[in-house]
Amino acid sequence: MSNYNNNTQGEAKADFLSMDEVKIGLNVDYVKSLVNTVNASYGETFKQAMFLGQEVFNGIKWYNSKEGKLQREVSGIEWDVADMGREVYGLGKTQLYNYNKAYKATLEHFAIVGDYKEYVSNERKAGEDVQLTLKGFLNYVKEENAPVEDDADKSEVEASFKFGSIAAKFYDDGRVELGKNSIFDVENALLHMLEEVRKVNHESGHEAKTK
Repeated sequence: MSNYNNNTQGEAKADFLSMDEVKIGLNVDYVKSLVNTVNASYGETFKQAMFLGQEVFNGIKWYNSKEGKLQREVSGIEWDVADMGREVYGLGKTQLYNYNKAYKATLEHFAIVGDYKEYVSNERKAGEDVQLTLKGFLNYVKEENAPVEDDADKSEVEASFKFGSIAAKFYDDGRVELGKNSIFDVENALLHMLEEVRKVNHESGHEAKTK
């Protein structure tokens, strides 16, 4: 979980949530209504939980999109996905990721919800006290050898380089992976590479042609 100044982020949060793009992208009001329904209901809990899973999945997808990142930068928001789930939807980290996993399971195995409902129905006919629940569904998915990787917070490599024994990767969330290298080693390697490029550019005459 990221650390941030409460006062500064409080103002940023208000600004962030006031944007129409954010309200639409994260579908804030609808998700909150689903959260309240799931918490207050029993008979419809599983059905509503699956609806909520879809909205959480879409919200996370938007939050990690270029549009979402732009709105975060404009407002000065420094939340990771778990922070967003707590601050915007009122969901804990485990809750958020479980809803996300549940919906992803339906995308990867389109009949999985129907299979789970049939399983619960058969268990109840056999006298077992089994209910349709989100936790039960996730356990069923796992037992059916249909694991779902949770990549909500997974960042992607935007650029990488290797110069001799020096290497580094630059991710889209601003993280830099240096491996066993020091920042000083990487900086020197990049500067040396830049000088070599300038040298080749100058010797080829391309520099003069572009002036």
